[in-house]
Amino acid sequence: MNNKFKANTALALSAVGAAFTIPTISPIAAIGNFSLGLLNHAFLAATIGGLADWFAVTALFRKPLGISFRTQILIRNRKRIMDAIVEFVSNDLLNTRNIMNTVRDENTAELLIQYFEHNDGRRKIKNIIFELLVEIAADANTQKFSQNVAPLVQKEISSIDPNQIVKFCADVLTKQSHSKKVLTFLCDAAQNIFHSRPVQSAVLQKISNLRQDYVGSSASRALLLSVIDLNDDKILNILNENVDSKIVGTINALKGTNVHPDVTKSTNELVETFNGFVKGVADDSASRNFINGIKSFFTNNIRLAEYIQLWLDKNLKGQTYIDAVSKLNRNAGQSLTVELDRKDIQWRGAVEKLVDSKIDDFIASPMQQDAFDRFVKKSIEDILNSYHDTIPDLINERLNRLDDQQLTEFVESRVADDLQMIRINGAVCGACVGIVLYIVSWLLKF
Repeated sequence: MNNKFKANTALALSAVGAAFTIPTISPIAAIGNFSLGLLNHAFLAATIGGLADWFAVTALFRKPLGISFRTQILIRNRKRIMDAIVEFVSNDLLNTRNIMNTVRDENTAELLIQYFEHNDGRRKIKNIIFELLVEIAADANTQKFSQNVAPLVQKEISSIDPNQIVKFCADVLTKQSHSKKVLTFLCDAAQNIFHSRPVQSAVLQKISNLRQDYVGSSASRALLLSVIDLNDDKILNILNENVDSKIVGTINALKGTNVHPDVTKSTNELVETFNGFVKGVADDSASRNFINGIKSFFTNNIRLAEYIQLWLDKNLKGQTYIDAVSKLNRNAGQSLTVELDRKDIQWRGAVEKLVDSKIDDFIASPMQQDAFDRFVKKSIEDILNSYHDTIPDLINERLNRLDDQQLTEFVESRVADDLQMIRINGAVCGACVGIVLYIVSWLLKF
């Protein structure tokens, strides 16, 4: 039940009560002249008060009973009221000092940390940054970029000195720590290759052939192998154990964990042999010819711009190509056409990891938090100072969009219900005043 209904009900009851308690026509005259007069004056005063307040409240927005004198106060004083609203909102309510007093009471860094940790902020920030980068990447002109970069890359390839490349590679590989790592890798790879199924099958077949050649037609040799139970599988196992022992010993010596003198000596000889091999290859003209061949291939046979564009489309934009290499070879000398399909962006994980690390650094650093808080507050103050003069224009523009009828409805929808309490209070106060006046007048008769 809204206040307007209550006010109307109070006014109606007051009017009905006033008419019902008129002494000359009242059906309840038996209650006595004093009581009946008291009720009549109370209801009559309540009716007068309610009507007066109804007229006053209605006069704020429209013409009550068609009376135009001093009514429609809101419309007649529209400009003055709007100017006062603009003045109050822009210079009192929303002035820079009041806003900044509120902002300075808050620690913006703590609010940001709470957002990260309790409002799924990490995921939302990572998604926003990732989507922004995706949009930037999608708009990138990879074809134009590739065409500009390809000549620079080709120029750098053409300027490569094979002698320097070979010398650099040899110096790196023959450095003891590097050569040991390379040999460790080769030993580990050799062990895996030796234990692979094809190699094991070939070795087992070779053992079987050798055993058959050894036995031949000699019954004594066959008997001897049978007595010691030395079949092909056992011979292979023994061979595997010996190979593993040698390789593992060499790897441990290369890593410095095997101090057996014999193994250490043989490993050092292996390193020297490897370094000598690398230096020999480096001094061979074939190595330089090989580098020159690669240079010539890249500069004369590879459409570098198209490869760069495909790489960017695949790794930057999240596209993939179908048999791109075969299409490049098949369309040599022709314009390249490659079908592209969407796929997951490969660098998303790197972006998310970077954002997570920056958020963790921010949470752990009071210095960063203090700098962020000062930056945010200074930025807000600068923005308010820069745009404060536009606030009156914005308010005026918003209010001027409303015609008189819309403005009346807008204001009435927000305050009319509270204004109806004036009518209710007027009826109540009128009734009280009527009672007091009647009692006073009754007492004065005596």
